[in-house]
Amino acid sequence: MNKILYVNDYLQGGGTEIFTKQLAKAFLEMGFETFIATRDRNEYQIHAFEGLWFFLFRRTIFQNYDPLATRSFKRIVGKIKPNLIHALNLYHISLSPVMVANKLAIPCLLTICDYWPVCLNRGLLSPALAEGKICLDRSWKRCAGECKHRKVGSFISPFVKRGMKHRIEILNDLMDKECVKMVATSKAVADVLGSFGLNRSMIDVIIPGVDPTVFKPGPTTRDKISLFVGRSDPLKGPHIFSKVAEIVKTRIPDARFIVVGSSLPNKHIESIGKVDFDTLLKYYQTASCLCIPSIWPEPLGAIALEAMSCCTPVVAHRLGGLVETVVDGETGFLVEPGNLDDLADKISFLLLNSEERLRMGCKGRRRVKEKFDIKDTFKSYLEMYKRISGF
Repeated sequence: MNKILYVNDYLQGGGTEIFTKQLAKAFLEMGFETFIATRDRNEYQIHAFEGLWFFLFRRTIFQNYDPLATRSFKRIVGKIKPNLIHALNLYHISLSPVMVANKLAIPCLLTICDYWPVCLNRGLLSPALAEGKICLDRSWKRCAGECKHRKVGSFISPFVKRGMKHRIEILNDLMDKECVKMVATSKAVADVLGSFGLNRSMIDVIIPGVDPTVFKPGPTTRDKISLFVGRSDPLKGPHIFSKVAEIVKTRIPDARFIVVGSSLPNKHIESIGKVDFDTLLKYYQTASCLCIPSIWPEPLGAIALEAMSCCTPVVAHRLGGLVETVVDGETGFLVEPGNLDDLADKISFLLLNSEERLRMGCKGRRRVKEKFDIKDTFKSYLEMYKRISGF
């Protein structure tokens, strides 16, 4: 029986972690043996250097190598003896699993779910953290010295530049030798990787879909609810959602703004916190729109597909992978980052126009079923597995 070893640096409930589990479960049901190795405490735990300085040194001075992760991952591989290694997130582990796979001549697939290979903080924002202003400094000169997320002093900038450039060289060399196949979760991610020097022509794109039989529509009548789903990370734009709520409430007093998954200190917002899946589905099915005001270029924005599959239009910033999933004016609206009035206008429109909201919702679900069904995602990965491993 063919064995697939999935690698993810942690499994704490984020989009990449959920997708890793979905892949492992799907291919287990197809007859493969599947295993997941992570930094979490489990049977297949990957040990890695912890702490800010270890993190930076490993990515820079140590040339992306973590001997602790390498040693523990070799033990895992020796125990499982996989026919294929599929890594989806190595942000905290380094490139060690990919390098181990190469050394042991095990076919390896690397799915890039965000910008960690080319950005120390994976967010790809400018040092000022301007709303939606993308960092265009492809030379990494300012990464360590000025980045608001990880400011450690400009003296280490030359090491950052050397380490990041070396990472690109390592990955390009492995792709050229066909030791590793790279997949991005959106064209936006693939294009960013290419702009930093990775061989774009060798990066395939497979968008993680959703299951339309699980994320299904509810009643056609909706409450005047604008929904925000996710953690209260500044990258996700919760502060923008708060400002927009204040604007819309002056126009539509009975409008409701609900946050699921986190908490926002705003009198106009109902914070629900973490919920189970059935509760989340209920909010998708009863809201008039999902708002995604992220200030970073969302690599994909899986929640957009979840909402669209539930016939809920999406209002989002015109950034990253959201441009590939949301069709402006058809399945929702895309607005320019920083334009609060336009964001408020689009949300207000959907709250007040039920017929248009229903039309957009139906088109969104149709788009998910035609282009983003997770069954098609699994088929694409099965073809990829066969191509690189001979299953």
